[in-house]
This record gives sequence, structure tokens and C-alpha cells, in this order.
Amino acid sequence: MQKTSIVTFNQSPIQYGIKMNATNYVEKHAHINGQSMWYYQFTVAGQTDELPIVPDGCLSVFYCCNPCSPHAILYGSILRGTTIRLEPNTLYFCARFTPVQSMNFHILSFREIVNTQVSLIDTSKECVDICSIIANLHTIEERIAYFEQSVLPRILKTEYRSTSQVINHALQCIYRSGGGITIKELSGEVGYSARYLRLLFEEHLGISPKLFSRIIRFQTSLAFLLGSNTNVSEVAIQQNYFDQSHFLKDFREFSLFTPQQVRKMSEARQFQPAQ
Repeated sequence: MQKTSIVTFNQSPIQYGIKMNATNYVEKHAHINGQSMWYYQFTVAGQTDELPIVPDGCLSVFYCCNPCSPHAILYGSILRGTTIRLEPNTLYFCARFTPVQSMNFHILSFREIVNTQVSLIDTSKECVDICSIIANLHTIEERIAYFEQSVLPRILKTEYRSTSQVINHALQCIYRSGGGITIKELSGEVGYSARYLRLLFEEHLGISPKLFSRIIRFQTSLAFLLGSNTNVSEVAIQQNYFDQSHFLKDFREFSLFTPQQVRKMSEARQFQPAQ
């Protein structure tokens, strides 16, 4: 199996649609219990209230920092490219969770909100107060500090079940391969049958390991496309696609655009993915 040499996906998931279409974009990395956390903040530009998003295999919490109507929305892992509607001319603070972290939520599970969204403002008065505090802080650093001190302990468990360890191992194998590992290879790596792995993934994540691998391979391809001058056909080869037509099919499904269109948009806006 061909190995990739770029930064692994779970360290740098790419949401180019937000970065290219919003203003005042800033992002920060942190580590919680050995897992990477990804925070970002941006203002929705006045000319649009819809932003394109692509599958990244994560859950995201969007805090609307409008002091007059602060609220939060939890977005489940999406399965194909789409758009989300946000308030125009409004600041948003966002936290992204990997599947490993999301499996340990006290609240909703990863599986329950795949391809959907949940308003957190209706869950409790406590959540209303948290949204208001985050909206009235001044910097992304202050919001991150408050989120990690006051929010994370309320929503994340500390114990791990044996099945979570199996999935964690499988996820790390998928990440390390850039999504290029086959289900047969994955089964051999973790020591369980493909059928059992599929049952575990669908029970805990709501999607199959094959689909999750496709999403990670797309994200890895996206990193190559935006972070290098590698041409499209070479990206397809590096990511072990059967042929370029399969690569283009996956890319259109997950991004809504062709690879050439995404590259042209990023070059026009002088976009570079975080490393």
C-alpha cells in the first residue's frame, strides 16, 4: 500500500469553503487527553449567508457570537458536499471533534447526528448561559480557554470501553494511511473481521469503515491539491484511486466541484491550508 507524506488528516482537516468565503478567519490547535482539538473563528461576509462545507469525518459546534441572540448548533458528520446557512455579518466560534472524542460525548452520540444538525440552545438554560458568555468574550484565545475549562468537562466522558479502543485503533490506521487502506488490510491490522468492524462503526459512528475511509482519502487528496503543485492525475495515483474517473466522481460528490475548480478558487483567494 502506497504511503503518503503529508500532514495526517486528523491534525489538519480542511474546510476550504469557510476559509475562502468568510472574513477575519483564524484557527488554533490544542491537545486534550492526547487528542488534537481544532478551533476556528470567522465572520460571515455580508454578501452571503450560505457557506459550502465538505465531509471531514468530524462533529462541529458553531457558537453564534451575536450578543443579542447567542446560540449554538452541533453539526454532525456530513456525508457529501453541501452548504450551511449562518447569520450574515456575524462572528462565529467553532470547535471540531474527532470521532474518537465524539464517541465519548455525554450528550448526543456521533451516530445519532450523522448528516444532521441539532440546536443546543434548547437543551438547557445552562447552554443558554454558556452561549452568552462565549458571545461576550473578546478573543479566540479567551473563548478557547473558557470552552476547555467550562464546557469540555461537561460533555466528554473520561472512561473508554473496549469497543471504543477497537474503533480508535481502526481510525488511527485509516488516518495514517490517508484513507488508502483497504477493509481487508484494516481487518488484519486490528485483528477483527471486516463484518465485526462494520457493525462497530455503524453502531458507534453511524457510517461504515469503507465510507469513512473514502472521506479521509478525499481530505488527504484535498490537502495534496491545495498544498502542492501536484497535478490532478498524479493526486489520483498517489491516493491509490482505481483510475482518474473514480477520483473525479468522489471529489464531485464530496466537494460539489471538480479538483480544477477548487484549485482555481483557492488560488484566486490566495488560500493555503493550515499545516
